Amino acid sequence: ARCLDVLIALDRAGEGACRDDLGLHGMLLGAAARDELDRFVRRTIGPLVRHDETRGSDLVRTAVTYFACDGNLSRTAAALYVHVNTLYQRIDRISALLGPRWRHGDHALQVHLALTMWRTEGQGL
Repeated sequence: ARCLDVLIALDRAGEGACRDDLGLHGMLLGAAARDELDRFVRRTIGPLVRHDETRGSDLVRTAVTYFACDGNLSRTAAALYVHVNTLYQRIDRISALLGPRWRHGDHALQVHLALTMWRTEGQGL
């Protein structure tokens, strides 16, 4: 059931996989305690999730889509059905909440992983 949750979060619904097939995500299914993962997600993307909950905005979905489109802003805007200028405004808001390095290097990896874990865990925080 946990593998299925991860597959769905990775937009691989309809596929089959075991924990070993899921790479880093599979390792996290068994390696870390639930509360450790929750703390990681809260620490990494908590401000973004809280912003969306209190303001009813789509910044989490924007960040998820940004990573799904490999950081390509034109493709991200098209996937979200927004003008690229709207996307730039959302990216700026995300940067204000998570810091300017959320899209770069190791920090991007952590944000992307936290977003995936958040989606896998039923979007609770």
